[in-house]
Formats: sequence, structure tokens, C-alpha cells
Amino acid sequence: MVYFRFSTHTHVLIFLVTFFEYSEKPLINFDIVAKRILNTFNGLLTTDDFNSYYWYELRQLCWAYLLREAKEFAEKYPEAKIQYERLKALYAKAKITQEIQDTSKYDTLKSELEDIARCYHPMDGCRIMYGKINNRTNLWLRAVKYPTAQLTNNRAERNLRKVVLHRNRIGCIRNEKGEAFVNNFLTCTSTWQIQGKNTYEKLLRYSQLT
Repeated sequence: MVYFRFSTHTHVLIFLVTFFEYSEKPLINFDIVAKRILNTFNGLLTTDDFNSYYWYELRQLCWAYLLREAKEFAEKYPEAKIQYERLKALYAKAKITQEIQDTSKYDTLKSELEDIARCYHPMDGCRIMYGKINNRTNLWLRAVKYPTAQLTNNRAERNLRKVVLHRNRIGCIRNEKGEAFVNNFLTCTSTWQIQGKNTYEKLLRYSQLT
């Protein structure tokens, strides 16, 4: 059985990259893989809130996860509905701020997010939401300062689909050479796609070099 080991969308100013890596065995320590792949990377990284990324300082947390959890709490605790609506509105503002590339709005957005966290704090059962936001507003809004970055990790999630389909069809990768080929092929083709490059032309060019 092939296990999908690591995939992330990364952002370096306007240079977009997607990394893929397969493993033939269940991964025990994701931290090792993340640190090995990102060892020389110094750009903005868009991730979920998985603790294997905690060591990386310059990152943007995925709003899709935050809004999903806020919705679950709003459905369970009626008093949390207002904060869920506020989070949705704040996310919309952050996206617009990115589109018009107005980084001066950052402090205003940050203050509003901090206020939402404070409103979550006294609610019974909602301390988790408070903990996710409080003293972490920079992680939720950092992409506002990098307009070409992503506020969500949805792009990487979409790229994962091809990996899952590949795994389901072939069942496994039988040797290290095949594993390396899949890693490199998916990394290159996915990266070219998000960079707006012609995948066929790039493959043709590199095939002529070998």
C-alpha cells in the first residue's frame, strides 16, 4: 500500500511550488519529512494547523479549516453564531484586501480578529476557537501582506486528488526509482500548472535534454 507522505503549497513572492512525496511505508514522524523538504525554503508557506508545521515561522494558516470549525461550533452553540458570521465577513474582507493589494488594512483586520477571539473566550465549549485565534492573528492574516499568497490551502488539497487517484489505480510503487519518478513528475507538473506554464512544452523540453 502506498501512503501519501507530504504535500504542500508554498509561496515565494510570485514563485509558486507544489511538493509531492510518496512513501511505501506508513509515516511515523511527519516532522522529519516537513523539515527535510523545507530545509532550504524561506518563503511564505500556506498550511493547515497540523503541528508538524509549527517549527516554520513564516506561514499562513488555512481559513477553510478555521471557518469549517467555526461553523461546527456555531451549530452546536447558538451564542457562537455571531462570531462565525464575523469570521466569514472578515475572510471576505481579507480576500478583497489581497485583490486590491492594500496591505495598509492589515492592522484593522488583525484588531477585528483579536476581538473575535476575545468574544469566544467566555463561551462554554468554545475555548478551542479562542485558542486557535488568540495570539495567532499573524498566522491567519499573514497572506494579506503577500497579495499573491493563498488564504486557504485549497489549491494543495485539489492537487492531492490526482495522487489519491494514482494510488487507487496502481496500488503501490514497487521500487525507489519509481517512487522518485512519481515524486518528481507530480512536483514538476503541478508546479508548472499553478505557474501558468505549458506542461506539454516543459515536458518536451526536458525530454530533449536527456
